[in-house]
Amino acid sequence: MVQQWVQAGKQEQVPVRLIALRLPEEVVQRRKRRANRTVERRPRSKGVQRCGRRPKRGPGRQPRQRARKQHKVSVRKRSQLDWLLVLTNVAEPVLSAQQVMALMRLRWQIEVFWKLCKQEGKIDTWRSSKPERILTELYAKLLGLLLEHWVTIEGCWADPRRSLFKARQVLQWTGPWLVLAIHGEVSWEGVLTRMCAAMGSNCWTDRRRHPPSTFQLLEDPKLCGS
Repeated sequence: MVQQWVQAGKQEQVPVRLIALRLPEEVVQRRKRRANRTVERRPRSKGVQRCGRRPKRGPGRQPRQRARKQHKVSVRKRSQLDWLLVLTNVAEPVLSAQQVMALMRLRWQIEVFWKLCKQEGKIDTWRSSKPERILTELYAKLLGLLLEHWVTIEGCWADPRRSLFKARQVLQWTGPWLVLAIHGEVSWEGVLTRMCAAMGSNCWTDRRRHPPSTFQLLEDPKLCGS
């Protein structure tokens, strides 16, 4: 791992701290394969573009071939494939280089949250073509996700070793309790207390040797370079 202060910026030069971490060989090979990939593009339609469904092609017409184009990578970018580069203005006494790398990897937790909302919560799909029903279904899903996120914050958000996917499974299993609370057969306080207790005693994330889990990086930032 290499670090030094450099000047960055096109219009205004500002001092930033450059941290470079040499990547493992398997990661470098995966980056090179991705950089040298062949990009396929849909053929451009000729004439006026029409809305709606396209008419079916006749039995004698052949489908148009997709245009293939080799993804070009500059020599400068190709020389940077072996390294993970990070720019920050945080001084070394505040955060070490290993801690900066560990915090940078925490950004993936934001992507995990959005994946829960889109893929598991299905906020981008609906079962009707009427705008009013689509809007009602979207609001209902957003309210459900808001309740789910609030219970997760109360139950296991403070512990980085907890799994958001397992916490959502707890909410799915205890969903009938919410129905009973809505009808007034049980108290809301008792239902939410049981939900938080179930998340607090379960939803553990297992330790991994390669790659290490997020909570392992927070405990020991030196694992970023392993």
